[in-house]
Amino acid sequence: ARAGVVQPWFTGSVGSGGVDEARDGHVRWRATDGMTGLAKHLARGVDVRCSCRVSSLRPSGGRWIAAIEPNGGGGEELVADAIVLTAPVPQALALLAAGGTELGAADRDALGAIDYDPCLAVLAPLDSAWCLDPPGAIRPDSHSLAWVADNALKGVSSAPALTLHATAPASRSMWDADDAVVARELLAAAAAAMGGVAPDVDHRAVQVQRWRFSIPTVLSPHPCLEASGLPPLVFAGDAFGGPRVEGAVRSGWAAAGALHDRLAGGGGQRSV
Repeated sequence: ARAGVVQPWFTGSVGSGGVDEARDGHVRWRATDGMTGLAKHLARGVDVRCSCRVSSLRPSGGRWIAAIEPNGGGGEELVADAIVLTAPVPQALALLAAGGTELGAADRDALGAIDYDPCLAVLAPLDSAWCLDPPGAIRPDSHSLAWVADNALKGVSSAPALTLHATAPASRSMWDADDAVVARELLAAAAAAMGGVAPDVDHRAVQVQRWRFSIPTVLSPHPCLEASGLPPLVFAGDAFGGPRVEGAVRSGWAAAGALHDRLAGGGGQRSV
């Protein structure tokens, strides 16, 4: 907050009628320039590779080899003293499997118990402002729609735009549907939640995102998990610290502490 990267959005909890400030008194935050702006701030001074895909991870000589596939073709391998995996656990395990990396039985069981709900999300730019009241968020009492936010009222968009999140059951049932079908269903549910007032959507610019591993539903009892029998490797994220930003942060701190202890104990602190 002191750096101006995040700002208070509102205080209280969001329900079907909007924000109830008296419900819990908890301050909700927003990233000043959107979530990518927050990530860019945190990554200052860090060697970040964009437009690249990590295809596998494998241990070698007490270190890690990460195979990188740039979008433009070709490829390279990066060598690391330690790895922190914060991707959804199924995706993290797939990276290790692609490199032929085997985890111990206890680690496999602990990670295999973690589960997630999917989420379909719609970003719908509007031609004119809609009828959502400040601060611009509701959780509709709806089978298909879990969240509606007005990005202009939230302060992260200069133009009117809605963010819609489907419920887990609706996300599963519509997962393979065309984007146009998903957008139509969720926008109709948003209109119904606001008494039948449909948003004035710029349909040419609507985007649909599919988050297969969106919300952790079965969590690890620990804030992070350090793999045994391998070079330093820590699993972390909201499936460990709790399914909110705060949980992910707590898990990140725990992962940093675990790596510090491991690397310092191995003959002096090394770069990660």
